[in-house]
Amino acid sequence: MHKLTYSSGRVGWQVACMVNGQGIREAFPTKEEAETQAAQIRLMVENEGAAAFTLPSDIRAIAAKCIEKLAHFGATLDESVDHYIEHVLKYRNAPTVSEIIEREAMWRCLRRELSCTNELAVRPVLVLDPSSAGDLCKWQRLSEVALRSGQVSDNAQPFW
Repeated sequence: MHKLTYSSGRVGWQVACMVNGQGIREAFPTKEEAETQAAQIRLMVENEGAAAFTLPSDIRAIAAKCIEKLAHFGATLDESVDHYIEHVLKYRNAPTVSEIIEREAMWRCLRRELSCTNELAVRPVLVLDPSSAGDLCKWQRLSEVALRSGQVSDNAQPFW
């Protein structure tokens, strides 16, 4: 730790240390803040060695804030991350409740329509994007099976 005198005449304090051959420097406006940081660095080195510095200081600060927020609930950072992954990230791309309800209503309507008549009122059409459909032979076989089942007429042949 040493005193800095800037060209403006302002005085600051710098804490400097080496970790894995890399210099780390932080400047503070007061000697007390610099001493506090130096003590924290000494403690980190004592407790964790060089591994304490593998996370950047801004990430360590965020982790410290998170730990402080979680302490009130008796939860750990690890438990919280696991919970977030399990209950938020897994469902990030899932459909919304309203989309699911709308889809279910459409399928119910379609099933009702198909069950009310012997004549097929709805003609299924298979539309494929060749660039993303993969092996087109499997889709052609599927259309042939549907044709043989009698549920699809000849004029409903898909366009290849």
